[in-house]
Amino acid sequence: MTKKTCFVVMAIGDQPGENGVITSADLKNKYDDLLKEAILKARPGLEVVRADDVALPGTMTTDIITRIMHSDYVVADVTFPNPNVFMSWAYVMPVALEL
Repeated sequence: MTKKTCFVVMAIGDQPGENGVITSADLKNKYDDLLKEAILKARPGLEVVRADDVALPGTMTTDIITRIMHSDYVVADVTFPNPNVFMSWAYVMPVALEL
C-alpha cells in the first residue's frame, strides 16, 4: 500500500506582515511546529511536505505542480498575500473538482 501524501502550499521566503517582516525561518517554524503537526495529528502516517522540502534548485514550479497533481491532500496557508501561493492554489481547484 502506498503512503498517502499531503502537500502544503505556503509562503517560503521573507514576507511583509502587519508588524514587520516575517522571516523564512519563522515560516519554516510555523510549518514544522503548527501545520505539519496538526496535519499528522489528524491523519497519522501521512507524508507531509512543502515545496522547499523536495524541490531542487530551478525545478520548484514543476515540482509544485507535480505534487499538487499527485498528492492525496493539499493544504494552502494563505495567511500572507503571496502571489506564488495563490497561483499554486489556482492549480488545485480544477484537480479538486475532478474528485
